[in-house]
Amino acid sequence: MLLGLLVAALSATLALAQQCTNPVVRPEWSTLSADKKQLFIDCIKRLAARPQQQPVQSIDPTVMSLYDFTIIHALASPWAHGSAEFYPYHRAMMWKFEQGMQSVGWQGGVPYWDWSAHNQDWDKQDVWTYFGSPTNNNPYNCVLDGGLAGFQTAVLDSVSVQYSYGMHDSTQCLRRCGTVGSVMTPAEEINSRNAAMSYAAFRGDILVPASDRNDDFVGFHASGHNTFGGDLHTCDMANPSISPNDPIFWLHHAFVDKVWWRWQSRCPAFKYDYEGPITANDPIAPNGGTANPSMQVDSWQVTVAQMLDTQGGTLCYTYSQSGGDLPMPAITCPVWDGVIPGSNPTTVPTTSIDDTWVYTMFQSLVKVKLSFGTKRDGLGSSNATDNDVWYLTSVNSDNSTTITLLESGNKTVTVPPECPIRFVYRSYAETECADGTIKRYHPLTERVPYQRVKGAPVNVTHDDPCYRMHPTPIDEMWPMMHGMNVNQFLNRQDRMKERVDQRNIDRCGPVPE
Repeated sequence: MLLGLLVAALSATLALAQQCTNPVVRPEWSTLSADKKQLFIDCIKRLAARPQQQPVQSIDPTVMSLYDFTIIHALASPWAHGSAEFYPYHRAMMWKFEQGMQSVGWQGGVPYWDWSAHNQDWDKQDVWTYFGSPTNNNPYNCVLDGGLAGFQTAVLDSVSVQYSYGMHDSTQCLRRCGTVGSVMTPAEEINSRNAAMSYAAFRGDILVPASDRNDDFVGFHASGHNTFGGDLHTCDMANPSISPNDPIFWLHHAFVDKVWWRWQSRCPAFKYDYEGPITANDPIAPNGGTANPSMQVDSWQVTVAQMLDTQGGTLCYTYSQSGGDLPMPAITCPVWDGVIPGSNPTTVPTTSIDDTWVYTMFQSLVKVKLSFGTKRDGLGSSNATDNDVWYLTSVNSDNSTTITLLESGNKTVTVPPECPIRFVYRSYAETECADGTIKRYHPLTERVPYQRVKGAPVNVTHDDPCYRMHPTPIDEMWPMMHGMNVNQFLNRQDRMKERVDQRNIDRCGPVPE
């Protein structure tokens, strides 16, 4: 056992030292020839034709079925979303999928779809000719046209079946019910996150100025799943656990990975910047804690460090340019010490089992208690270095505790005494009461409703030759169900609408008042 761990650690160290001399280029879907697009669909079907592994395994993608990826993703979803691990987990998954596709005839890097370049008319793009219509009138929402007509989904095992909401109890057809006519996250909003100066800010963990533009909670990852997928109780892509059932998942998540890759490419320090919360009961660190590059990635038998550099010793790929690649905001790169982290991987057992998107669903479905904070032995900095302190605490006369979030503008939250504090992260505190109830406490946030920018058009339609529609808002029940700061969530959406107003005026001029 010890020898095996030492070998694994040495292998990871050697891999980091290797160089990538001939990276494959992951192309944007629209740049592929018709023959290449059809080949991709054919390879999807070949991968799906392989028998599901019993038991499921993620070590050798050259024997894995497409459906194995669905099962593995479903089993890891409680930990692979809504935490620092979101990006490296899905990068590792894409890397394994790419190898699987190459083993059935695909050549080079898997494609991505930059839907941000078509966020207003995404449903009219030719990707749906090959993947089947984004929506239909079939009573089961089965995809019955295009290259995936009649496509079947994974046979779920006894554990992951609970995540399907019964949608595949009567039929295994691929179900899709995209919200045609809605608008996805604009490329400008995605690009604004490139102003982030840390991985935590890039993910939206820190409530820094303009963090409403750097947050997955209302951002592009959920926009893809919800807009393509529709109802998470009805259709595959919208369901956060079994979404790989829909092959459009792979084009979307390659794009998600490209967004991270693009930010990482800005500065040497960004490439290796990695920290944030670990979900409670995550097999990589069952007691929670702060993520670091030496840790394992759930499911895929690699460390986070191996996934940070796409042209390092393990990965060897890059991305093509695409229509959503806008000029990035000007920044000054932080000083980097030149140290590549992860030479001593944390030796925890691996297991085969981006995102607040899934928090509440898994909170109700999974028997273990889930949480999204950073574990402390006590409060304050008792288990942290001096530069790792992001909150202070004080006990009040009524035994409640006031927490000052130092990296969120010194905003405070007050936690009642009957529910002990379990986790504190950069923008919230989380408690667990005696009955097992988990509750988040956010700083008080004033609701600032949308105000139309003077001169901005109203009632913009899809066929307007110049003005753009507002992104379709997400219902207020979404942040409530996911334990989020509801006012902050709604404010972010409204600020996005105001920015679209201003861009409409800048692009096409004001309308008469």
